[in-house]
Amino acid sequence: DFAMTGEITLRGNVLPVGGIKEKMIAAHRAGIKHVLLPKKNLEDLEEIPSNVRNAMTFQGVETIDEVFDTVLDANPAKKKGASPAKKASTGKTAKKTAGKSASGSKKETSK
Repeated sequence: DFAMTGEITLRGNVLPVGGIKEKMIAAHRAGIKHVLLPKKNLEDLEEIPSNVRNAMTFQGVETIDEVFDTVLDANPAKKKGASPAKKASTGKTAKKTAGKSASGSKKETSK
């Protein structure tokens, strides 16, 4: 079981957060054994009681890719020969919904 704390930016960076001591004590109580946290928060681990610190492993991360590599055991985008993910189309698509005409019969409409 993994747990993670930190803020993830839109660019995939993992930023430090506060309350590490309390979060790690809560994770320990919940039975979490491995925690991913921002590298800049690793210095906060000294505040955690030794019995909690010794029962868990901690890994500092800087990017969401590091999180995926650890938790998923491999990032598919980085595998040899893998094709990059396709970007979503920016064109508008018509959304069809069922509606009723004035006469009460069903018709398809586009929004």
